[in-house]
Amino acid sequence: MAALTRRPQASKMRPTAQQLRRKTSSIAAAATGGGEGSGPSVIDRDRHDMFNIAALLPVILLTLANYDWDVIFSLGGDAETSWNGRHFWQYWAVTTLYFMVDLVWVWRVPTCVKSPGVIIKHHAVAMLYLSGPVLFPEYRWAMGACLSVEINTWFLIARRVAYLRRDIIPSIVTGSINVAFYVSWLAIRCVLYPAVMANYIRKCQEALDETGTLMHWPIVFVPIHFILCLLNFKWSYDLFKPIVSDWFKPRDSSKASTVSEGL
Repeated sequence: MAALTRRPQASKMRPTAQQLRRKTSSIAAAATGGGEGSGPSVIDRDRHDMFNIAALLPVILLTLANYDWDVIFSLGGDAETSWNGRHFWQYWAVTTLYFMVDLVWVWRVPTCVKSPGVIIKHHAVAMLYLSGPVLFPEYRWAMGACLSVEINTWFLIARRVAYLRRDIIPSIVTGSINVAFYVSWLAIRCVLYPAVMANYIRKCQEALDETGTLMHWPIVFVPIHFILCLLNFKWSYDLFKPIVSDWFKPRDSSKASTVSEGL
């Protein structure tokens, strides 16, 4: 009888395949910046990452195609004056489709990202923002400026994909991706986005001087961009805080920086 009563208890203690998968995933996710315990599944995240590696390429290429690079390289143009918009409607359709598919993916498989709630809210705000260039064509340049952030997003995902495959990917490749990630982060999220915000504020001042009021429809997109700027500053803090803190640790106790630090 004692043996019979012990068997069910033993079976209850045996981990299920899902529990084993979660444990393995948690260890790998922690190594790649995914948190521990209830963090993302490394399998779900890797599938989502591979989707983004492919899906973001047409968005990035169309971003670049809608700018006049001769004007940019002449150093005489900014995001507004160098915009040509030759492929705007293809650009808008591809980008909208990407955000819709990715939002549904994160909603249906929340274990594919570290913070699904934040990503879903971000995509919802981004799709609302995408109505701006359709309703107000004179601000289509801002769509290109803001979506240039997907260049940085691509490198963010690529460094994580490369880290999981670091045994087969040459170190010069992973190192180059890492450098491109940090450079594009600072240039786009910390410089370009605030510059667009400053441009918006300048245009608000011009509208106020000309009409005596700020009650114009395009102004509704100013707070949306402000929210995106705040998100960028928040993510920048999360990314660089552990790195900067590591600089001030004694040399013998400091740990090598990996993709598990920051984002």
